[in-house]
Amino acid sequence: MVKHFSELRAHIHHVRSWYRYTLRNINHGPIFSQAKKEIRDVVRSTIHKHRGSKSSWKVYSLLQDIRILNEHIRQLNLPGISLLLHKHRAVKEKKNIELLDVSREVIFQSNTNKNRDPLRSFLYSERKKMALPNDIPEEYIEKLIEPLVKHQRGINAFHKVQLSLSKGPPKTYLSYTMTGPGKLWFVRSAVNRRKKQSKALGTYIRFCRFTAQKNLDALRKLEKDLQWALQEYAWEDYLKTGNLVHKNQDLIISYIMDRKSSKTTGSNQMESLSPEMVSWLEPIKHSINYLHTKKIKLIKILKLNKDKLLFGGQFGYYDMQSQAAYQRRLRRYKNMLGEMRSVNPYSESHNIWSLLKKWNMIDTGKR
Repeated sequence: MVKHFSELRAHIHHVRSWYRYTLRNINHGPIFSQAKKEIRDVVRSTIHKHRGSKSSWKVYSLLQDIRILNEHIRQLNLPGISLLLHKHRAVKEKKNIELLDVSREVIFQSNTNKNRDPLRSFLYSERKKMALPNDIPEEYIEKLIEPLVKHQRGINAFHKVQLSLSKGPPKTYLSYTMTGPGKLWFVRSAVNRRKKQSKALGTYIRFCRFTAQKNLDALRKLEKDLQWALQEYAWEDYLKTGNLVHKNQDLIISYIMDRKSSKTTGSNQMESLSPEMVSWLEPIKHSINYLHTKKIKLIKILKLNKDKLLFGGQFGYYDMQSQAAYQRRLRRYKNMLGEMRSVNPYSESHNIWSLLKKWNMIDTGKR
């Protein structure tokens, strides 16, 4: 009877030979001890896990992987070793244990200083590439590795400063915000945006929006008053004559509320109204016309304000201030470059962050 390949002595001898050969390469290879231990653990667990495998293709793939692993060890190809270990490092835990681990990680992250997050990311990536061991004394991390991580972040901040300066002086432009019926225009530049925006401008924007909303609320209330006035007139006329008023109330309200609506049908409806109905509607119509006039006046004021910004000198003033601020920043940058040659990541007084702050190239809260 034909035996399965896993029971053949030649196959068993072949697998054991590769296993012993791999362990010898690990022990004598130029790899630091922590990496050796991790490779041994993964190889042993993988061999033990698949020792009873009946799949010929699976066994063939594992033998190919162990051959490639030995080539990587001889060539000291740490990224290749890391990829193979990651492929076979299967850690399966129970769901409740995973939930506990996640909660512990969340608690750890919430209690950890945000400045250490880049450090943790750096350690994780370097350990994944097997460039650093898992067990590193805390003193080494604080005094050797953390300053290098901060230095790299400082270089990134320096490159951002370079990029912003290479784009030339910041542009000055007109921007607007909606304030009800019209647009309120104002000048935007590098010297008056975000926190540097004028408090008077913010107050004026809020005032215009409040006035527009108040005007809109008054119009809505007058529209309801129109409906009540028409109902009151219809009831009063019914008590006098006993007849119901047959008028298109919606058309009358639409004509009075919106002066841009069709004036032909609206005028005919108004001309056919009785004096009693006109007496009910006239005060409300007068108030509505007043609010429409007020809205048109506000739109004209906003339009004049835009022309004043462009031709009254304010746009040119802020453009000149932006150009001057850019030139000052460029001079500070050139002075900073003269001191960048002697930057030391391990010096508190002369690292890249201290220079960026000294020459006012970044916000003081960044690091």
